[in-house]
Amino acid sequence: MQQRARFVALGSLAHVVSSVCLALSALLTLPVRADPFHAQTLPLGQRAIGMGGAFAAVADDPSATFYNPAGLVLTNESSLSASLTLNAFDRVTVEDGYRTDDGESSLKQSTGTSLPVFVSAVKTLGQRAEDGRRRHALALSSFTRNARRISFDLEARGPVGNPGNLQTLTLDMSERTVYYGLSYAYRLTRKLSLGLSSFVSILRTSYNEERIAAELGRVLPDGSFASTGSSWSSYRAETLVRSFVWRIGALYSVNDKLQLGLMFQPPSLHIRGRASVRTRILESDLSGGASSILNVSESNLTSHDPTPWELRLGGRYQLYEWLTLALDGSLYGPTGNAADPVVAVGPRSPDPETGAVAQPGSFIAESWYRTFNGNLALGASASLPRTFTVRAGVYTDLSSAPSVPKTSTTYTPPDVNRVGGTLSVGLRNEGYDLSVGAIGVFGVGEGLSFSTDPSAGEAAYARTQVRDRMFLVFLNGVRSAISTLAKQADQKLKEIRTERDESEPEPKLEPRRKK
Repeated sequence: MQQRARFVALGSLAHVVSSVCLALSALLTLPVRADPFHAQTLPLGQRAIGMGGAFAAVADDPSATFYNPAGLVLTNESSLSASLTLNAFDRVTVEDGYRTDDGESSLKQSTGTSLPVFVSAVKTLGQRAEDGRRRHALALSSFTRNARRISFDLEARGPVGNPGNLQTLTLDMSERTVYYGLSYAYRLTRKLSLGLSSFVSILRTSYNEERIAAELGRVLPDGSFASTGSSWSSYRAETLVRSFVWRIGALYSVNDKLQLGLMFQPPSLHIRGRASVRTRILESDLSGGASSILNVSESNLTSHDPTPWELRLGGRYQLYEWLTLALDGSLYGPTGNAADPVVAVGPRSPDPETGAVAQPGSFIAESWYRTFNGNLALGASASLPRTFTVRAGVYTDLSSAPSVPKTSTTYTPPDVNRVGGTLSVGLRNEGYDLSVGAIGVFGVGEGLSFSTDPSAGEAAYARTQVRDRMFLVFLNGVRSAISTLAKQADQKLKEIRTERDESEPEPKLEPRRKK
């Protein structure tokens, strides 16, 4: 009985640990940035990360809910997958991104640590086919798309001897797009399976900008500057958009070596979107002129963030028993156009008292549109002796933003094309697949710089170069041992009962006494 209680407790502990891991993973979904112009900045999921996102035809772990839901029938009977990505290095540089009448300053940012999470739980159901696999699979998943937060902080002064103006700029831009979904897969035949994932997408964005400008006059005895006039301005914009996203998948095994995968995502369905904008400007003239204060805000504005259609085709080839190769190609449809763009913030109306209109900021696109584009991903997975696995991949993350104009009166999104590479080492056995690895992403393209010089006139924005670099470390783990532990415990109990029955002597039956 003690042995039985021990195994029952072990099974309960495994269930508790799995539940706690799922809850902690959900809590660790921190603010990130996921712009609508890049589709695969960072791969998601267990094996897919190590293989550079080339997973549409592999799809044999819980991340199939995203890459190809038809592959869920290939997972273990009960699977729980969780992955954490540590943002070790992230830098964006906008050459001469902030221009004043005293010169130009580049915008540079380096972010701290973030922990985007992918969590998925899968359960297979129904009768078993000839190969032992069940025909149905259900999955629940939650994940964050990409991992980014952009912030700039700079101070610009005039040259020595002629300090001119002192100007500072502080920017903090963050976005978080979280998917919550339910998936189903059905195995029609031994070679063909179909799947469907339905997600609720929740996008939250926050933009904060603060600028200070001071006209520096004479130098004081303590080395500081006396100012004859100054201004302080603050801009803030927030959005919240909810949408429905569907992903339909098919998986076909041509033979034992070749497998093909297809995933189609229709355009998203807008549920609801709202935005708020606030502008505060304080100007003072210490030389005797007038000072002014502006405080205007507007809430309950409309906001949209549509996800375009996506078509992903993939192939998996088992070159050797220990080596798997995979290739994915994906296409993405356009969203909006120059004449009819997507409204990210607005439209806004003048304040009834002052007539002023709230402005979201100098580095935020109030409306945008995306063009047709595509991406490629190539990955490999090699199984080494003693259950070790090495995975590697390369992929593109091309921009679907339109070309950046030479000059502009409004801010438009940067057009930056990226390439990425992944490498991971894992330990795999029955029920467990743990891996640690790294992702490197490099991008270059064009963006807009902003000028505070009044002489710039309508050409407040000018084209400039943008560089983008990321290096991330990730930790992944698949746990399918919930059912395995239960089966092991049940088998152990049967063995204990058998041993007990064999060791105990059969009871002797005494003959009945006649009365």
